[in-house]
Amino acid sequence: MSGQYEITVSKAVPKYSDRCFFPQSVLSEILDQNATLPHPLVFRLTNKEGQSTLVGVREFTAPEYHILVPEEVSSSIGQGVVTIELVEMPKATFLQVKPLQFYPQVTNWKYYLESFLSKNYTTLSKNQTFGYWDDVANTAVELVVEDTNEESVVVVDTDIVLDVLPLNDIMAAQQLEQAKTMEALENIPILEPISILDLEPFNKAAVPQIFKVNVLNYKSKICIEIQGEDIANMDILGGIDKFITLDCFLWCTMTQDDEEIKRLVVDLSSDTVANFVQKNGDQTECYIYLVFFAWEHNTRVKVKVSEGKSAEEVTAATHQTNSVEQVQCPNCSAYISKANIQLHEVACRRKKKCSCGELFMGNIPSAHWHCDICGPSVHGNSSLFKMKHQKIFHQHPYQCDKCSSETEFNNFIELVSKHKATECPQKLHECIFCHMILPQGEATYQDKFNNLTHHESECGSKTTECFECGKVLKTRDMTSHMKMHYMDKKEKSTSVVKHCSNTVCVSIFEDGSDASNELGLCDTCYRPLYASVHDPTGSKLRNRIERKYIMQLTKGCANAWCDNPECGTGGTKLDIKSALSRVQGLMAQIHSLPKNFNSPGSENRFYFCISENIARRKTLLKKLLEENISESLAYRAVWKSVDEESVRSWVNQNSIVF
Repeated sequence: MSGQYEITVSKAVPKYSDRCFFPQSVLSEILDQNATLPHPLVFRLTNKEGQSTLVGVREFTAPEYHILVPEEVSSSIGQGVVTIELVEMPKATFLQVKPLQFYPQVTNWKYYLESFLSKNYTTLSKNQTFGYWDDVANTAVELVVEDTNEESVVVVDTDIVLDVLPLNDIMAAQQLEQAKTMEALENIPILEPISILDLEPFNKAAVPQIFKVNVLNYKSKICIEIQGEDIANMDILGGIDKFITLDCFLWCTMTQDDEEIKRLVVDLSSDTVANFVQKNGDQTECYIYLVFFAWEHNTRVKVKVSEGKSAEEVTAATHQTNSVEQVQCPNCSAYISKANIQLHEVACRRKKKCSCGELFMGNIPSAHWHCDICGPSVHGNSSLFKMKHQKIFHQHPYQCDKCSSETEFNNFIELVSKHKATECPQKLHECIFCHMILPQGEATYQDKFNNLTHHESECGSKTTECFECGKVLKTRDMTSHMKMHYMDKKEKSTSVVKHCSNTVCVSIFEDGSDASNELGLCDTCYRPLYASVHDPTGSKLRNRIERKYIMQLTKGCANAWCDNPECGTGGTKLDIKSALSRVQGLMAQIHSLPKNFNSPGSENRFYFCISENIARRKTLLKKLLEENISESLAYRAVWKSVDEESVRSWVNQNSIVF
């Protein structure tokens, strides 16, 4: 390339990148010198001291004789005047990298590198340090290239075998510990209908006890109940993903400390759950996640999962039962059996009654409290209950501290369940396409219509190639596209295939078409019978068929591969008299002939000898049918090829795997 160019650091590109802005004249010069535009475009920049670096192109919009570069390129070659050269580089097939430190936010290096490498870099070289600014962790992630298949390689539009090495033994131990934690999150146990759990405080447990429940096993509601000695010390948090914390949940039991049994009821008809189930598509499993935890001290809890009723329905049912079998004490309002009510009233009147209505033997304990804001109607007997009540209802303003939303909510649970765990742009989620854990972004109306987060909508807009048909389409359309392939495979496996009426032949009529002749024979089998003569009654055609049968039965076809029972080679040779008698029976099976129009049956049956090519296909067909491959798929497969390896490959590609 002619001319010299001034290097200028640009803030319009990421710090960690090799993509630069070039003048438009550079593109014009490339097009003048090349019949086709090279892809990708890689330039070598060389300064006056002879130092050089390889860069890619972001856009051709820089001022004339200027190149706008990222900080990373500037640090390797400096600023000043450079010359540029268009170079051709080999594509990467193998890449070995080493992180410069342990990055706990990176749980899968393959997905992590896929998310930024080809977007920010065009080339990598051995011993090069490259990186990425992680907005979620608010830190830079840096790696060094240990090895690759060439000294310098292109990393776009290529399949790369990735190998990630730990920096040292300490990092290896950290990665191993992280892998164990991730394995626990990947192998979350299913919650049994009845369980006994030992709980630890949420802030002390390295990995909180998380369980999953398949919502497809329930009809309308799921009820999860917990019961234990200190009910205020235990709670449940629930959500539709694994990222459940005290700042991210959809359902909780934190307001039920005055109940004997805490109940978390999940309404499966709610928009949140219905959209979640729809997003999972036709899968047979769709899980919600539950975290059981303690607040102050370890405790044991009994958990019960059932097809549930709402808390109001449970309370109403309890009161209805109480009204029939029990009576209410006028002093403490408790429901007591009719047989014991008198004894209870005597003992109850001896207790001291607080202004909130609660009764105590002797003095009111110091731990008893009333809410100063809500009044005596909200009260309790533990500092934990009071702390939870204050946090949930009286620590205003309840606004999101993670995003720019200024919406104020009535209480903490409303803030979390209606914003932080649902629509907050900074809520972490695992993208269904790139599998990265990152903020979901602010959803547009289009994203909501497509039942995707904003990130998933952008990530799903990237194109990919279907491995079945090679068609290029958007990633988010791949699922529906693969369903079309599935339906096509299902049709091939189950639909009735029309084949040649010659029972010895395995030829088929593709695309549901019929035979080109009235006998239902394929073109190969019908060819010896064809004659361009006027034959309105079909008598001449009948004579040709009889003659062919007589020749087969008396002389045979002399083909070594023949297994036709109606042939002297594959079966038994007959004399002329026996052959004539046998032909009468064979002709009766041809219902398309005028003479047989009124005979029972509708399908023609012929027994003509076949070529070696068809015989080989027939042998393959028998093998496939013996392996319980559907008749429709087997016929289609052997008609595609006579080579067994090709036939089996076609079957594997087009069969339905259950």
